[in-house]
Amino acid sequence: MRMLKLLGLIIFVQLVAACAASGTGPDGKAAFRSRATTDGLVPLSGPEIEQMFRGTAFRSHGGEWTWVFGARGTAHARAFDGSWEIKDQKWEIDGDKLCRENEGAYPCVSIYAVDGVIRFGVEGTTNLERWAIVPYSGDI
Repeated sequence: MRMLKLLGLIIFVQLVAACAASGTGPDGKAAFRSRATTDGLVPLSGPEIEQMFRGTAFRSHGGEWTWVFGARGTAHARAFDGSWEIKDQKWEIDGDKLCRENEGAYPCVSIYAVDGVIRFGVEGTTNLERWAIVPYSGDI
């Protein structure tokens, strides 16, 4: 009986690992999370970031919130469920980085486009943020 339980556990772990590798895990983000570093990724240039972000609406990769980058250097973000909202967040392009107001700081990060998903670098590291955004054209 113990052997059957152990075998069942091994099969379950292998199934979860396979789902994670294919991006079909329970939350649909497992493979997305596996890309934790910027290794091999080329950041967008300042003009590419400007073109992509200015006047554009995005939603989180999982679809929980929206983020609109206004043409005049302010952004607005809010959760679809109404649990939080950020108004008039300042943003700008500095060289080849996107700088945005965030909890009293003004971090500047590289931006990466990976398989149609926009990823943010973590300031001062070669890591990527765990969250990401995709273009959005639905109701804001």
